[in-house]
Amino acid sequence: MPVVTGARTPPGLDPGAWLPAGLAALLALALALQLWLGAAVEPPPAALGVARTARPPAPAVPPVLVPAILTARDVFTPPPPPGTIAAVTGPTAPLGGATVAGTVAVRRRAVVVLTLPGGATRYLPRGGTVGGWVLIGFDNAGARFARDGKTITIAYGAAAPAPPAAETEDGEPQ
Repeated sequence: MPVVTGARTPPGLDPGAWLPAGLAALLALALALQLWLGAAVEPPPAALGVARTARPPAPAVPPVLVPAILTARDVFTPPPPPGTIAAVTGPTAPLGGATVAGTVAVRRRAVVVLTLPGGATRYLPRGGTVGGWVLIGFDNAGARFARDGKTITIAYGAAAPAPPAAETEDGEPQ
């Protein structure tokens, strides 16, 4: 004689199907209750049409005049160190328009990185020349170049400073 243990289930219903069936019946009961209770509430008359509310106009924003000195330089470019001269580019610049981009270490030697006007990059070691100027050193302020007893310091990210204005015989600048 076989031994039967556990609760008896009606024929055709698996014991694991009781939970989903009970939850479905509870959901159907909640839906019917919501429809029956919600039918007795009438919406207010204003909600039937589109309610328009008067809003004040947006405040007028006055135009902002920006001084030319602020727009002359890129906002994200750091300012040059104090005491440096404004840079020029082009053929009148002593380095031929080259820009001192920074310094890097190449084979355990520090070199200055120059960006040439055409977009090419040149690595210049100490003692190297560009445009007749000899690189004599570099520090946190920039690279120092010398030629004919003159020394110029070019800040990183800047081109060479403008040459001094030529004077005529009567001492007036041209």
